[in-house]
Amino acid sequence: MELILHFRPAGHEYAPDLPTPSSNKGPLSFLVSLMVNREDLFDEGRADPGTLMSVEHDLFRRNPESTDGSRLWTCLPEQIRAAIKLRADGEIWLKIASGMPSVDNLPWELAGQAAGMELGRPVRVSRFVPVRLPPAPALTATLPVRILIVVTNPKDERLLDSNREVYALRAGIDSNQYEVQVLQEATADSAAAMMQSFQPHVLHYVGHSGANRGSGYLVLHDPNRGTTEWVGADDIAKALPVSVRVGCLSTCFTQQNFDVTGLALFAHAPATVRLPTMVINRFSIDEKAVQTFWRVFYEQMITAGGNVAAALVAGQQATAAAEPNSLNWASFSLVARDGGDQPLHIGQQRDAGQFASEVQAQFASRLAADLADKLRAFSPSSQSESLTRSLSEAQQRVREYTKRISKSVTE
Repeated sequence: MELILHFRPAGHEYAPDLPTPSSNKGPLSFLVSLMVNREDLFDEGRADPGTLMSVEHDLFRRNPESTDGSRLWTCLPEQIRAAIKLRADGEIWLKIASGMPSVDNLPWELAGQAAGMELGRPVRVSRFVPVRLPPAPALTATLPVRILIVVTNPKDERLLDSNREVYALRAGIDSNQYEVQVLQEATADSAAAMMQSFQPHVLHYVGHSGANRGSGYLVLHDPNRGTTEWVGADDIAKALPVSVRVGCLSTCFTQQNFDVTGLALFAHAPATVRLPTMVINRFSIDEKAVQTFWRVFYEQMITAGGNVAAALVAGQQATAAAEPNSLNWASFSLVARDGGDQPLHIGQQRDAGQFASEVQAQFASRLAADLADKLRAFSPSSQSESLTRSLSEAQQRVREYTKRISKSVTE
């Protein structure tokens, strides 16, 4: 069962441009609501104002401790936990929706583990970025699924052992199921060019990240000097071809990441930034965790037909079993964006007509998002009315393509 924990700011304590509260403050408070239907996230007039939740400052640490999960779970208001227990029927998926870095970066994976022990059933956790517009349907991918691994190693940053980083990731990927290309020392332009020529289904970044005033950046190479160039989510999103439906952001293990929180901030970019569903690291891990998680994740993504949520859980479980005295499994996190938990349908063959409808739906969804962005910039006018009509038409197109795809699948 899917349940949504929706968080909103409570009072003046919250600073939206900071990833964590200031060190001189005490507990941080939020309003939290439990929802079953994600459409309720956009109901501005709903009666439920949310329940106050307070979190102690030390739970915002970058490297969590084993007791943090149970502490965070019990921080949830008693009525929220009771409501979750009442709805506990089989496996539970808790979806965290907030738009606040302080909430997003809490150790929710560990809280899910603690909740599962209390409720006596599995409690899985993911985060998602709510989108008002109709999401594009999953894209059909036939074997081999294409992965582009992008590795960076700027000379003015802590130097990685790039070959070791790539080997740890690539050694577990089945060459019969996947076609893999590796781009070393990537610049923004070389990565964009490779994506356009290779048309990958999965973009997998390995390297440093940075953070600045609540935004996350990938650390690529400056094209002229070979030094660092911070590239934000909006710039990466503009370069993504329609084929990219899954993004993976791996922290390096052969050197300490410049600022690992940048990966999470990047993945949680505003909904107006058209990023795919992402699997990321939230804190530092070791080589064994890298080898174990990604081997099982990519295996399961094929087995589950493109369901990234199922692949995440399988990877987390395998990592926990391989390192029973470590919390490394909880570093791996799912941020569902455009495409949700199932951004791809992986199969042996695809229908040409269905695939054409899927691609058209992707473009229509992008057009709808662009029109929605432009509409926000205009006050009521004849131009805004025209944009509203165009937006409505684009949204209808996405729905029509989705119905057409569903019909072809059932037939």
